Amino acid sequence: MENFERQLTDFKLRLKEIDTTQTDRLLRSKIAIGHCNTLLNNFKEQVSSYIFATPREEIRFFKHIKAYPMSCLIYFAKIRDFEMRFTYTTAEEKKKAIDKELKRIHKFFREHFDFVQYIDQEREHLDHLYFTREHHLLLVSEPITSFVDPNFNTSHDRLYARIRAKQCFRTYLQNRYGTIDATDHLLGNDRPRHTLRWTASKAALTELIYALYASKAINLGQTDIKEIAETLQDVFQYDLGNVYQTFSEIKERQKSKTKFLDELSMGLYAYMERFND
Repeated sequence: MENFERQLTDFKLRLKEIDTTQTDRLLRSKIAIGHCNTLLNNFKEQVSSYIFATPREEIRFFKHIKAYPMSCLIYFAKIRDFEMRFTYTTAEEKKKAIDKELKRIHKFFREHFDFVQYIDQEREHLDHLYFTREHHLLLVSEPITSFVDPNFNTSHDRLYARIRAKQCFRTYLQNRYGTIDATDHLLGNDRPRHTLRWTASKAALTELIYALYASKAINLGQTDIKEIAETLQDVFQYDLGNVYQTFSEIKERQKSKTKFLDELSMGLYAYMERFND
C-alpha cells in the first residue's frame, strides 16, 4: 500500500510542475492527460496481483488513491475538449458555451444528488458498498460496458471521480468566464473571423503541416499531426480530407517530395533579393 501512496505523491508533484511550467491551456492539458493515463495503467497492472490487507485498505485505494488521477484525467480532458472547440470563436460564443457547460454540470449533480451529498459531507458508513469490489452495485446511469474489468473498478469509484472532476471543472469555467474579454482583446479576436483563405493545393498545406510537426516548431513538438491539421483547417477554412492519405501520396512522388516547401524557400529568397537591388 505504501507503494501506491508514494506513486500518488510523485504524481501530485509532477502535476504541480506541469501547472507551473506550462502556460498554454491545451498543451498543459495534453501533458497532464498523458501523466494521468500512465499512473492509472500502472495502478491497474499492480492491482491485478495485489491483495489488500483489509477492506479499509481497499476502500482507501479506490476512494482516495485511484480516484485522484481518474478525476484529474476527466478534468483535463474536459478542459482540452472545451479549449479546442472554442479556440477560434468570439467572446460571446465562448460565454454561451460556458453557460451551457455549467447547466450540464448542474444537471449531473441533480441526477446524483444523494451521492454528491454523501461525498461532500464526508460520510463513510456506506464506503464498504461503494468502494470495495465485493459489493459491485449496478448503477443504472452507467453503461454495462463500464464493468469490463471488475478487478480494477468498484461500483462508485468512477462516479466519485466524475463528481470531483466536474466540481473542479465548474470552478475552471467560472474563472475562465472572467478572462475571456481580456484574452480575446489581446488576441484580436474581436475582429472579423475567417478572413484568411488557403488558395494553394491540398498537398501544399499537408507539406506545411508535416514540416511544422517534424521541426517541432509548435508547442515544443508536443502537438500531434491531427491537432495541427485541425487548427490550420479552421484558420484557413479549408477541408483537407484525409491528411494521412495525402501525406502517403506525397511520399510516393518521383520528383521533389517537398515541392511546396521548396517553392516557399525560393519565393522568400527572391523577395529578399528585390530589396538588395
